[in-house]
Amino acid sequence: MIEAPIQRWLREHALIEPSLLSGPGVELIIAQRLAAFGGSESAYIAELARSSDELDRLIAGIAVPETWLFRYPRSFELLADVLSRLFAAGSPKLRMLSIGCATGQEPYCMAMTAAHVGWPVERVDIQAIDRNRDWLRLAASGSYGASSIRTELPPWSIQFLDRSGDTVAVDPSIRAMVHFRRADVTLPATLRGEGPFDVIFCRNVLIYLNAQAREQLLDSVCAELSPGGVLFVGHAEQVLRGSMPLRYIDFPHAFALEQFTGPPVNLLPPESPALRGRAAAQPVPRRIAPHANGATQPVRLAPAASEKSADISIETARELADVGRASEAQTMIRAILARHGPSAAVLELQGMICLSLSDRDGARRHFEQSLYLDPLRPAALLQLALICEKAGDTVHAAAYWSRARRASPAGEKDVSP
Repeated sequence: MIEAPIQRWLREHALIEPSLLSGPGVELIIAQRLAAFGGSESAYIAELARSSDELDRLIAGIAVPETWLFRYPRSFELLADVLSRLFAAGSPKLRMLSIGCATGQEPYCMAMTAAHVGWPVERVDIQAIDRNRDWLRLAASGSYGASSIRTELPPWSIQFLDRSGDTVAVDPSIRAMVHFRRADVTLPATLRGEGPFDVIFCRNVLIYLNAQAREQLLDSVCAELSPGGVLFVGHAEQVLRGSMPLRYIDFPHAFALEQFTGPPVNLLPPESPALRGRAAAQPVPRRIAPHANGATQPVRLAPAASEKSADISIETARELADVGRASEAQTMIRAILARHGPSAAVLELQGMICLSLSDRDGARRHFEQSLYLDPLRPAALLQLALICEKAGDTVHAAAYWSRARRASPAGEKDVSP
């Protein structure tokens, strides 16, 4: 096959996980890019070696960025807890890093979380890195469509989002906290001296790298993470090598590790049978987070026993949907509905899956059913506003947007549709 030399070049030069370089999908992507160069593989390989932009375009087709607002919602629950502690301790500056930020939803959600717990704009520095120039251009705009809302949104997040037609835009005060730059984190010197960072998000980046690049990036991350700092990874990234100064944080579905001093621990995932019954995960203790009114309350690090089974089933269905396994997610949702009856969260998730399958009518029906059970679900309200806007129903779109604003703890905010 004429693509074989290009795949071989990528294995040798692009640091991509080898398993991603085979299959009809990859062959089609390479053939499409090759056609732009008259079908000459030697000319195309020379272009890949010369142009980082062309290499980025090809890699973007192979390793498609999957990012949306508040992906893995429990990660941001834990992040709010971590940032509350730092703020209460009087830290003068909050520094966070988003590696592989793609189109920017992740670092903006980090910034929204910081603002929510009380950090002022001038004391927050969020560095957001990606190698793809086109994605960074979209990230800087801070404007997103319905596909960027695929899961539950924290009610407090709505105050930081503005609607403009059938898109939502990140508030300028949030955008001011994030600094985007183009860089290749697979190069050893990219992160050197950039830290220390209190929090680093490196989610769904490691799975696309070969073993050598993975290990090198993890070494760089650990070197730039502050003592006690937190690293967030993706739920599929059980690829950490066995001896690093990190330990898992016992917070279900947050996929986070903590930097610590002391002898290294073996980084087995918490679900591993080899870890059950052992203290190797060393759970982070329950913490206290401040409320906006100055009061404090315990942050719940795990679901209550009475709801744990159903909650984990919903989270598992979300994770299946996240990786494109919509049919399996729908099967699990049907089982949850049969066992526990309808709930707003399950119906909302069903609406999100319908949207991913381009079933807008089904999505609208499930979002409306979700709101019947819980009238203040921000994601369902915002999705219905965008669905109505796209259908030309601006009256209902404005009404849903207004309801979403009222669902926010900050209350109604004057926003021009």
